[in-house]
Amino acid sequence: NPMPAQSVQALIAAGGALAEPATFSLDDAPAALTAIVPDGYRLETAYLASNLDPHRPAPRRTRSRVKLDDIASWVLYLSRHGANETSTEVYATIPSRITAILDAPSEGRPAWGDHRAEILLTHSEAWLSVTAASGQMRSQDAFAEWIEDRSAEIVSPDAATMLEVAQSIQAATSVQFEAGFRVRDGQRVMAYRETTEAKAGSRGELEVPQTIGLRVQVWEHLPIAVPLTARLRTRTGAQGLTLGIVVDQLEAALEAAWDALVLDVQSELSDAGINCEVMSGTAPSYA
Repeated sequence: NPMPAQSVQALIAAGGALAEPATFSLDDAPAALTAIVPDGYRLETAYLASNLDPHRPAPRRTRSRVKLDDIASWVLYLSRHGANETSTEVYATIPSRITAILDAPSEGRPAWGDHRAEILLTHSEAWLSVTAASGQMRSQDAFAEWIEDRSAEIVSPDAATMLEVAQSIQAATSVQFEAGFRVRDGQRVMAYRETTEAKAGSRGELEVPQTIGLRVQVWEHLPIAVPLTARLRTRTGAQGLTLGIVVDQLEAALEAAWDALVLDVQSELSDAGINCEVMSGTAPSYA
């Protein structure tokens, strides 16, 4: 026969009366504790680890995601946090992230993987300006202003010459008639060739370059710069003379810059005594 409810309640009350408070120190407290709570004697579980963490003199482990601006600061952080003594993994993720996991798990050694230091790359103002200008035609004044703004990146011709060319260039369009030819109905048709000659300088003595050589820093806070070749374009129309550039092989230049960056990261790690190989890919979450 089932026990009457009153008897069950009486037994629970008797057991509660025999219970004594449990005392733990921060060092030996269990991760979780299940107890019967009076006032109905409900069963509750308290997760002590997370509740006690704010009261410990120091965290049990480092959980952080630090973002650094440059390689030197990033390597300094890794050294200060024992990257050469722990299981550290480094991932280079195209196009804009270098991640170090200072507590990465390894074979036979589980770990949380939630202590990370990252370099988040942002393109330099010069790189954004040059790539945005590729294929864009501007008025002569606007193009001259752009050349002046980018004088630090112009390698050939020198910036002063290129600015004078941009300010003084004039384009003359001429039409040259050539020998005619006869079509089926007997009529003779004259063919012509239209050419545009560009001259620069006060007396037309400056040679207008077909290409402009540039050297452009790719990312902020990082000294990596790549050479670029830009083809100069001139166009005449109803709105007058317009000028622009078309930058060749931008993707190849960016790939070369990324390869140089990975080599720099590997070299800086080695110099700091951090025995860690940079891997290509996305850092795992270990969640």
